[in-house]
Amino acid sequence: MKRILVVDDIEQNLYFLHVLLEGHGYRVEEARNGAEAVEKARAHTPDMVISDILMPVMDGFSLCRIWKTDSLLREIPFVFYTATYTDPKDERLALELGADDFIIKPTEPDELLRRIGGLLLRKEQGEPVSTMKPVTDDEMILRNYNEALIRKLEKKTLKLEQANNSLEKLIEEKTSVEKALRESELHYRTLADSGSALIWTSGVDKKRDYFNRPWLKFTGRSLERELDDGWLEGVHPDDLRKTVETYLDAFYGRDKYGTEYRLLHADGGYRWVQEDGNPRFNGRGDFIGYIGHCMDITDRKRAEEQNYESRSEMQRLLGEAERSRRALLSVVEDQKITEKKLEDTLLMLEERVAQRTAELEKARIEAVAANRAKTRFLSSMSHEIRTPLNAILGFSQLLLRETTLSARQREPIEIINRSGEHLLTVINDILEFSKIEAGRLYLNAAAFNLHDMLLEIELMFKFRTDSKKLKFNVEFTT
Repeated sequence: MKRILVVDDIEQNLYFLHVLLEGHGYRVEEARNGAEAVEKARAHTPDMVISDILMPVMDGFSLCRIWKTDSLLREIPFVFYTATYTDPKDERLALELGADDFIIKPTEPDELLRRIGGLLLRKEQGEPVSTMKPVTDDEMILRNYNEALIRKLEKKTLKLEQANNSLEKLIEEKTSVEKALRESELHYRTLADSGSALIWTSGVDKKRDYFNRPWLKFTGRSLERELDDGWLEGVHPDDLRKTVETYLDAFYGRDKYGTEYRLLHADGGYRWVQEDGNPRFNGRGDFIGYIGHCMDITDRKRAEEQNYESRSEMQRLLGEAERSRRALLSVVEDQKITEKKLEDTLLMLEERVAQRTAELEKARIEAVAANRAKTRFLSSMSHEIRTPLNAILGFSQLLLRETTLSARQREPIEIINRSGEHLLTVINDILEFSKIEAGRLYLNAAAFNLHDMLLEIELMFKFRTDSKKLKFNVEFTT
């Protein structure tokens, strides 16, 4: 197994060559500078040395010069592998010192292995490894070496100047950014103080470290009293636990949150506020706390309470409407029973008409009297039903005028209103029937929308059918 000595002061470069060469069957030994490489080579002679140039203690050029003048080492192939000295003059100097190859980083692994393998094969076969004989003129070598160092120094100086210019620009940019940040902070604080929202911020310790002027004006307290957890003194005792838990749960999860609570106003009373908080992150994406704002929603809360009272009143009216409906059904049922009895009586009279003419006349008179009584009863009944029904229709129409009702709230009220109007129509029809019997009814033909009438019938019956889980559909043919 061929032994290769790798010389480099950068651990990553040593690791790369170590893994690459060992993976292809070479045994690798490492050195961090030229002096260490000479010591290790003389103790255990390698089959090849691969060296960087720019290293502490002894650089690669000095190592190569010593290597090629040492009787024990000079026949061992010497390869430069560098990313610093890349000028053609640097390569010429390396070859003049006796280097067998000059490879510039980075080089593809396959190409690097090919060139290393080629050198080892030529040495093993006794062929010349290098195509150029080392120069023995020490003065010329020293001059070329000094020129290489000067070139490298000039390049380093240029890079330092460029780095210095870049650093100065960065300092100027940083100064400009800091100034812009201060102006931006002043601008946004002015914006925060000019609105009506109560704005606050907190740090990574969960403590609040800023409150804007509207907040301080709202609470009537100083900034010093509100900072940290001082603001919690103004939260209503009944809302304190929920408010703190909501904030902490969102804080640990870095989530947005919203909550409502009562906050003590400067006038001594509590007012409802809606608080919304958002996590804050800096330009690097690091979490730096929360920012939140509160809006006074006391008027909205009062409107919700009034809306609740309106819904309660609506429920009461619905109850009355249901009781009226049941009473009407009872009256209708009684009417059916009465009509059935009358029919039975008429049948009996027809069977006895031939035998009891006198009794039939008497029964006819009684029947006429009964019909008159029924007419009076229907008239009285319609008046008694109209009174609560008018109240139902009136209140439902008032509710429909409310602009604060949602579509979901309006739908049941519209059903109540339509059902009431239908019930009123039924009562009017009953009165019309009484007029028929009295001979005082006159029929007038009028056009009507059958489609709309069927839709109203469907809406009236759908509430009952849905409650009993029955399917009721009205279909229209084209």
